[in-house]
Amino acid sequence: MLGIHAVVAFTDALCIHLGGRKSTSADHAAAARLLRAIMGARLPREMESLQARVVSEKDRLEYQGYVATMREADAIFEKAERYGRWVEEMLTGTRASD
Repeated sequence: MLGIHAVVAFTDALCIHLGGRKSTSADHAAAARLLRAIMGARLPREMESLQARVVSEKDRLEYQGYVATMREADAIFEKAERYGRWVEEMLTGTRASD
């Protein structure tokens, strides 16, 4: 679950940094749409896909009570780490919105 929450927070941070706003919707897919709207073609499809795959696990793991295996948890965490590294590069390598 921590990996999922980290991806949500990283997405919010990048939206705020580049666009000056974050999604306030309870639907986490809205944050992904906002990030696409802010970044346009600069958002790599790979990162967009990673974000979507990790966040899509939130309902199953948090609300449906599914208990992930260690292999599943490791896969989610690895995706979250890759996404986080990319976001950190974007945060340090781009100018913040005014």
